[in-house]
Amino acid sequence: MPTDSGYGIEPDGLWGTLTDAEGNPRPVRSEAGDWRGFYRAMRDAIRGEGTVPVDPVDAVRGLRIIEAARAG
Repeated sequence: MPTDSGYGIEPDGLWGTLTDAEGNPRPVRSEAGDWRGFYRAMRDAIRGEGTVPVDPVDAVRGLRIIEAARAG
């Protein structure tokens, strides 16, 4: 629940892995997340009371980076 002290904190098993240039992997703690602000901004944009929280062009750019990383 958003009111819980550990809200938005991922357990160790869900952290990412960063591999350095020598091929040595290490766990990387996920940043604490809180999507409530995103959804409030999206609600406001739908109502015409604000802008979308993520520029669609930036969303496409992000997806292209992910696709390129997967293609390796």
